[in-house]
Amino acid sequence: MAVRARYFTDPLCPRSWALEPMLRLLEVRYAGSLAIEPVAVGLFRDPPRDASAALERARDLLEAAKTPGMPVDPRVWIGREPIRSSHPACLAVHAAVELDSARVPWLLRRLREAALCEQQRVDGVAALCELAAAVGYERERFARALESNATLERFGAAIEEGRAAQARAGSEHLTPLFEFDFGDRKVVASASMSAVEAVLAQGGVTAGRIDESPASLLRRFRSLTASELASCLDLPLPRAHAELWAEVLAWRAQPVAVTGGGFLFRAA
Repeated sequence: MAVRARYFTDPLCPRSWALEPMLRLLEVRYAGSLAIEPVAVGLFRDPPRDASAALERARDLLEAAKTPGMPVDPRVWIGREPIRSSHPACLAVHAAVELDSARVPWLLRRLREAALCEQQRVDGVAALCELAAAVGYERERFARALESNATLERFGAAIEEGRAAQARAGSEHLTPLFEFDFGDRKVVASASMSAVEAVLAQGGVTAGRIDESPASLLRRFRSLTASELASCLDLPLPRAHAELWAEVLAWRAQPVAVTGGGFLFRAA
């Protein structure tokens, strides 16, 4: 039986976007023995108070993504129409849980890509329903779930649970954090590979052999960056870039240029 891990995050969290290569690696290394459940906890309730605060958020995004080499578009905070709040996107994640929890990771990923790489608005009902429809949710049902009291209550409870996990971890940041459920105990871990693997090892969860190819990972995750492919297959970053462009040349992937630099590669 797979160990369940709650992953406290926010669709607009820069540290969570930077963590995507590690998250992909966990999913392939512990396939079948670890089930990761995203829990949206609302990092940005209000818009930046002024231009200086907006620039600070843009800098945080660029700095967080720099080391793992994840592509970002800082105009999410400093563009012509910057996003007001991450709470609507968080509500979308909780609405998705109510309708079909299996598709939640796909929706969360699309929200991240849309906001952090494509300068799309993810703080309005129409935009959120469009993104949900793109991963298989029915628009009208999703719209009703998005505006339901149950979704709002689930979001409020998640915020409190996230804060409790943050306090137990002694973490400076609310997101990203992991809470592992081993049945008789729950363990909170910071978002680093060493911390997560140490907790899994203590719980008797062992890593499996990774038998994947760039093409199979692209089909599985629907989109990849070179950093994610490099992490999953332990490749040098230039080799990962080459492998993904080979998928493009074979008509199995579509490249999406990101204004801040770099590419997303989507399964064709």
